[in-house]
Amino acid sequence: ETAPGEPVRLRGFNFTPQSWTHSFYKFTHAEIEEFAEQIRLAGMNVIRFHFLDAGLAGNSGLPKQGKARKSLAEVPMAQSVEALAIDPAFADRYYYLLKCLRDRGIYLMLDIVTSSEMFTGAVKTDDSTYARYRLFHDPRYRNHWKAGFDFLLKRPNPYTGKALIDDPQLVGITFFNEQEHLFNFNKGGKIALFTPEWRRYRNPAVPETVPPFSGELLRADSADGAAARKFLRREIAAMNAFYLGVVKESGFQGFVTNWDMFMRNLEGDARGDFNAVAMHTYFAHPGKAALYPPNYRQRLHYGAWLKGTMATVSQTSSLSLFDNYLGRAAATRVLGKPFFMTEFNHCRPNRFRAESGPMMSGYAALQNWDGLYRFCYSHTIERIRKNTISVSCFESVADPIMQLSDRIIAMLFLRGDVRPAQEVFSMAGPENVLDSRLALNFPLKFQMLGFVTGIGSHVAGHSLPPGVAPVSPEVDFNDVGRNAALWKEMMEKRRTVSATGELKIDAPSGTLAICTPRSESVTLPNGDLATGGVLCVREVSTHATVAALSLDGRKLTESRSILLLHLTDVSNSDATFFDSDCRLVNRQGKLPLLVRRGSAEVTLKVAPGAPLQVQALSADGDVLGKLPVSGNTFTIATDRFPGGVLAWHVTRQE
Repeated sequence: ETAPGEPVRLRGFNFTPQSWTHSFYKFTHAEIEEFAEQIRLAGMNVIRFHFLDAGLAGNSGLPKQGKARKSLAEVPMAQSVEALAIDPAFADRYYYLLKCLRDRGIYLMLDIVTSSEMFTGAVKTDDSTYARYRLFHDPRYRNHWKAGFDFLLKRPNPYTGKALIDDPQLVGITFFNEQEHLFNFNKGGKIALFTPEWRRYRNPAVPETVPPFSGELLRADSADGAAARKFLRREIAAMNAFYLGVVKESGFQGFVTNWDMFMRNLEGDARGDFNAVAMHTYFAHPGKAALYPPNYRQRLHYGAWLKGTMATVSQTSSLSLFDNYLGRAAATRVLGKPFFMTEFNHCRPNRFRAESGPMMSGYAALQNWDGLYRFCYSHTIERIRKNTISVSCFESVADPIMQLSDRIIAMLFLRGDVRPAQEVFSMAGPENVLDSRLALNFPLKFQMLGFVTGIGSHVAGHSLPPGVAPVSPEVDFNDVGRNAALWKEMMEKRRTVSATGELKIDAPSGTLAICTPRSESVTLPNGDLATGGVLCVREVSTHATVAALSLDGRKLTESRSILLLHLTDVSNSDATFFDSDCRLVNRQGKLPLLVRRGSAEVTLKVAPGAPLQVQALSADGDVLGKLPVSGNTFTIATDRFPGGVLAWHVTRQE
């Protein structure tokens, strides 16, 4: 608003105020002020509202019981903004939070709809009322969605006097969070809901002779398969036209996104209709397994979706995988449009999540993405105010590893310490992408190019911004100029250096090194590693990330104030698992938090001058004590001082 020509990067989190366990429905205005201030102090400049529709519709308090637990088929579905049954107390807290965030220069992104029950106040849905599908054809669902759009964007905030549609605080909207859940081709997926419309489309005279709509049919090399692919593209285009028609009629000038879940070509041309792209990507996202023993008494601190099952979490490293979550995400970008990673996380209790800060921020900056939104920071003021166990696989507020990883993200991505790639390549997907082998996945080889230089995708024949080179799905080493040798090494040896020279990844050894003038970072399982710049570590005892971040804005070689992070792993006390690999979660555990013991010898190759002084910091920044320094070398250890140490402050006099 005050500097319209200045590029802005966004770093924030997803806020889900609707859950009764998050207590937003009880926040006082003073607590809302405190909550907004903590967001500012955490260095975030945007939040994304998630499941806001459910909270506004009255589902934010204690769970409804008995006859109050109605399905979507049993409740009225408002057809206009005036008919919406909005909870006034929740709306007041929501509006006041917007005001407090605005006072602090913090931007917003909104899901118009996240909940399957939308703005109805219902708590249950089934295939007959599945909103992600019903919106494709049912005028009642479309009118209801538009009523929610009108409420969120057009109603003036009583504390600011502005409607969000006229307020630059609102960066953009997502029409329906992860609407392509509907396009899940796995067994039991919702894609079969299209069967009635598909049959009438394929054979209006005798629809019952047409095979049901399915993932198998969409993949089939047959006349019905080709017709099914054409039908699905028509359906998606019509859905987009509805959304964009509402936006055009309203006059909203911000960014609009949709189809933000699956990192594949199927939705590629659909995303291309919008003026921005949003995507979600996770590493070690929890899955489900059958509860064992079946009569085991659960204590679910978080995640009712796990009731009757066990949470399963991968215990692999993101550095060791060839098919990487960041390469897949990078390929979905439409060059020339803003790209927001509106959900990301490297989830606990994966023991390698210390690598997530440099991994996500380093390559997001290389790709020149526009926003990173962790899922999530904190849902409640109480978990900010006091120490609590790490009950959520997603929440960072009680997880020092995630919290300090966010400081790395703030420097490498938000401050812009890692330079974006100068050469960018966009894969041209055929307009009839559903007729090709590219429907579900981008070629793995192309994904891996994203660890070398900038990548994205577009529909063949569409124009590209200046400086972006189009490549075909059969792109080969000869097509990327001077990046060829780096890309070839990535494919053949699973190790490479980015075209900027700042990022070095070695998958076989599980190492990542980042070297920029103001920030450096190394991640390794153990042993020795140097960035080639200022930071060198030796005798690292366990998997860790060690990062040196200039706090005074000077180059590390000249800095008088350096934050040194030593991230290993953190767990609750008495956390237990059903297996020795710690993949099947049994009990979450309790306080105090435990830090994995780890040590390393650190050398900082700074310019000659005053001697280094190294102070150990607690998780809240208090000084715990000093370390002896020999020249520019010192030894750090997570158990060096009582309470555990993950951060160190390195200073020297002018």
